[in-house]
Amino acid sequence: MHEKNTVTGRLRPYHLLYSVVLFAVLVLFSTVIQDRLLFKTDLFTLGRFFVYLSWLVFAVFLVPLVVVHWLASSPAWLGLSRILERIVLFLLSYGFIVNLIDNKYVWRADVAWQLLIVNLVAVAVAVVIVRISAADPTVADRLGAGSALVATAGLIALVTFLVVPLFFAGESGPARDNVVLIVVDSLPTHEIVEYGPGPEGSQQSLADLAEHFLLFDGVYTNHTHTYGFYDTLFSGSLAGCVGGRDNLISLLQDAGVRTRWIACHLNATPDSHAAKNYSGFRSSVVNHRLSWLPRLMGLDYNLCRNAEARDGLVVHWLGRTARRIAPRRSSFAEDILAEVRQLRGAGGPFFLMVHAFPSFEKSPERELWNDLVPVGGGGAAEKAIRGADYRYGPETEKTISGWREDRRKTIALGFETLGDVMHRFVEEGWFEDTVVILTADHGHILDRGKAFYGFHKDEEVARVPFVVFDGETTGRDTRLGETIDVTATLLGLFGVEERLDPEARSLLGPPDKDEAHSLTRYAPTRDEQFVSFYRRDVGAIVKYSLDLRNPDTWVRARVEGGVELDHEWFRFERGESIAEAFNATVARYMGPNGHVQPRTPQSP
Repeated sequence: MHEKNTVTGRLRPYHLLYSVVLFAVLVLFSTVIQDRLLFKTDLFTLGRFFVYLSWLVFAVFLVPLVVVHWLASSPAWLGLSRILERIVLFLLSYGFIVNLIDNKYVWRADVAWQLLIVNLVAVAVAVVIVRISAADPTVADRLGAGSALVATAGLIALVTFLVVPLFFAGESGPARDNVVLIVVDSLPTHEIVEYGPGPEGSQQSLADLAEHFLLFDGVYTNHTHTYGFYDTLFSGSLAGCVGGRDNLISLLQDAGVRTRWIACHLNATPDSHAAKNYSGFRSSVVNHRLSWLPRLMGLDYNLCRNAEARDGLVVHWLGRTARRIAPRRSSFAEDILAEVRQLRGAGGPFFLMVHAFPSFEKSPERELWNDLVPVGGGGAAEKAIRGADYRYGPETEKTISGWREDRRKTIALGFETLGDVMHRFVEEGWFEDTVVILTADHGHILDRGKAFYGFHKDEEVARVPFVVFDGETTGRDTRLGETIDVTATLLGLFGVEERLDPEARSLLGPPDKDEAHSLTRYAPTRDEQFVSFYRRDVGAIVKYSLDLRNPDTWVRARVEGGVELDHEWFRFERGESIAEAFNATVARYMGPNGHVQPRTPQSP
């Protein structure tokens, strides 16, 4: 009796469309079970993506589905349909459970066994759900009865998300130019000869990239680590992303600018911060290898080039296996140029952000931001340096010297990629309407007992390059600037007058700023955290630094060419102008998120 009431006994032509939709859902959930970014995609974009994907699958699998339709009445199909029902239910249950607990356990996990436990728990619960549901013979019945409703909803979604947007394509706001922003992860100014000549052969030259460029001498990162930099860049505020409707991406899209964001890890994506209220497809699994898919769909998108281990070991291992089986056939430069070419062909102003490690994937990188990825070259020495708040002693100097040479070679490889990009821009004449900006999220230090970045207030870490290439402008600008000004500059290039921070100024227009600020991460071992305050005094930059854990002690230094001179320890008296300015800066950094002081001494 039950067999006549199953899907096989009640199959109708509209089940074909339902099968395609179900298959698309199955593929999505089975491949991006722990893809945090996908599930943060706005509903409008996600709806269009589902509709497009369903019809793409329909076109590819039309013939096999018709064959299945013909065989649906055979006895063999009855057992197979029951198996498929259980597989679909298991994958849906597992995907939902993993993503439900992902933020609390998976994302914050710092060792592999925690990820393994989460996955095992999700599998066990999903198996229980499947066993309970399989015991009810009417499950398949209900799936069949809902097919007509699903098919109708699919047609409505097709019109809403596919047809209607076509009538609004090509509309734009007051934007005038296209902008390509290249953010190199951990590129210090002292590695670039134009910022201060070093030993011969130890630095790279901007002159090798382009004949004309505008260099800014006094730009500082507001946060000396990647996450803080992007918090500030997206929000345009010293306190980082504090919610609300407006952020860098949403304001650009409101002005009719198409946006794309290609990052090397999740810290550089808007959705790892509070900038979620914008349109566009986001994924850490649908990376540059599959970027043709959202591009074909006409979607804005934010992709990661590689899935991180902490985003799900299954997805991470699958990605690594795919890279071994099918190695990259295109360089990073070719990927950037392909994006620019496609965006230009689509019409309308665009903003493309490229986040890359210094070598642009031409050599293995030390992924300091991900403790689950084995770090090479340092072993126990690097682990000890991490545990000492990125400090090292004389016994490690040999290892540090090797790292310095590795860094030099790595940045040289990256400049080769940048050179390929810039030279193609000149050949294609793209500089006529497109500006390329080169900057960094923070610097890097391997000197004076300090390593890497994050916990250090030194110029090598806080001062970052900011270079504008437009094919014709040549010059040097000595004004002070900071990350919030980078955001203001990007908005200004597209004619957006709104400021996300009242103190922000475009670096490409008046007036000049008199102040800049930089905040380090909290160093738990040393119990210290520094705010640096830069002011111009009679043409020279004076840097005031304060350890927030020891507020009675200040350091004043004159800065020339990225080097601190004339250190002076002193104590400010209450009511002095610098002390008041410091208090105002700390208050701006605090904001609702309380970035400055850790909640407990153990956690920043």
